[in-house]
Amino acid sequence: MKRWDISFTDYSLKLYYMDFEAARVANPEAIQITECTDYSYLTYIKKIKAASVETLHDYRGRNVYKIPLNSAYVLVRLYCSSEEGEEYFFDGCEFQRHDEHGFTPPIFWTSSTPEEFYNQFVHTEPYTILPVEVLSLNELKKVDPTRFYNREGRVFYRDRYGYFYFAHKQRLPNKKDHEEYARQKNNPLAIKVSYGTSVKEAQTAWFSSEEEFIAVYDLFVQDTPPTFGTPYYTVRERGYTKIAPADRKVIFRLPYFNLERELAYEEKGCRNTKSTIHCIARKWCGMFEGYKQFAEPFKNLDWVEELIKQWQVYSKKEHVELGNKRETVS
Repeated sequence: MKRWDISFTDYSLKLYYMDFEAARVANPEAIQITECTDYSYLTYIKKIKAASVETLHDYRGRNVYKIPLNSAYVLVRLYCSSEEGEEYFFDGCEFQRHDEHGFTPPIFWTSSTPEEFYNQFVHTEPYTILPVEVLSLNELKKVDPTRFYNREGRVFYRDRYGYFYFAHKQRLPNKKDHEEYARQKNNPLAIKVSYGTSVKEAQTAWFSSEEEFIAVYDLFVQDTPPTFGTPYYTVRERGYTKIAPADRKVIFRLPYFNLERELAYEEKGCRNTKSTIHCIARKWCGMFEGYKQFAEPFKNLDWVEELIKQWQVYSKKEHVELGNKRETVS
């Protein structure tokens, strides 16, 4: 089986025949027929097969290769023909993309070429492999982060390697944390106390010593009207051993996910932005299995959707600002 360039009056095709005579008989209107020596697509077919983790078979017994993709997978069927027990692969294929967390499996197949399929689903841009872990603010600064969202109790970052980060705003170091650390650093006499009344809500604070707290508590008792109930206090901790606020691990690094690539793919088949974001978020969440933050499973579709949405907003804003700068310079 050979590949032939067959030219007609207005167009040309690359078709497969055993020899020149077979190509000529099958295409009597062709104005030129030459053997095509470009079989570079076979290299991509080898790479696709190598990336497959399982070979399945469709209802006609044809090979279907299963290739992992984020938390999901893609099925690809290569175009080929068998002649006298030997397989001849053509420059074409079709695929189905499956989502492990989807509700309805795909029905139709999408046509492509081995090269296009490889670049879209198998080939990955080189990236620095970083562990999925909880980091401190000082550790995050080492990877040159961009904070692109800081509202409604959520803070999102992206570093120069393409990793995304999430933090609860209330857990990030603030002015009060720094002031407390400056006063109580490595103080073995410090105590953490909750005090209030049976009616008034308790307040919790660190004091440099028990004597300092007793002085404050005595004033609290004196200033508390009888109608507010009976004053009380409870010692929560003794000895201040906290590390510096910027060294406390409160920022979660997400598993690597090529968000731009996923958005580009999903937006081709769906113009509904909300649906696209939801689909990508489910795939990304599938990669969080087994990870925990503060002893709790780290998996929440709501904030992952919000992260994707805000990154889209930020990226478009940056693109517009960059375009304006170029216009100004020119």
